[in-house]
Formats: sequence, C-alpha cells, structure tokens
Amino acid sequence: MWRVVPAVTNGALTARGVDETLPGPTETLILDQDLPCEYARFGETSDFFIPEHARSPFPLQKGQELWALVTVPPSGPVRPVKLAISDATGFHVLDLD
Repeated sequence: MWRVVPAVTNGALTARGVDETLPGPTETLILDQDLPCEYARFGETSDFFIPEHARSPFPLQKGQELWALVTVPPSGPVRPVKLAISDATGFHVLDLD
C-alpha cells in the first residue's frame, strides 16, 4: 500500500508518490501480492449518482465486480464518469441515461 497523488501522464492514469512538496488530494494505492502493476487499485471510494429512472446494478451477482471509468482533473479528487460490471464474459458498460 502506498499514499499517492493520482495524475494523468501522456493520456494514462499514473500515481505519483506523496511527499511534502507534492500538492493535491491523495489516495491509497493497493497492489495485491503476486499481481502485475496494472492490477493496482485505489482504496478510497468515489460517489457516483445513479439517476432514479436507471436500473440499479445492485446487488451484484457472485463473480461480478463494479468498475468505474474515471477522469483525473488538474486539481481535486478522481471523478467517476461511467460504471461497468465485470464478470466472466468481460466488461459491460452500464446504460444510466
């Protein structure tokens, strides 16, 4: 586990180590043992509001994971833009319109 500042570098999500001179909101970056770096994940939660007319993805079924496509603004926290469900058949973007 590391404390990092999320950032975008050349169009890709990156994480910069935290020190006293690095401004910005920090997140906990978690990498489970024996997994490659691309499987690292942020430990904090992000609010995502689902319109009242949209079908809720909850509760998730066994073997499903909820994923979020995020944007990383120049300042402020990571912001979720879209949600998807991951299961044995792949990623399925949720239609929340």
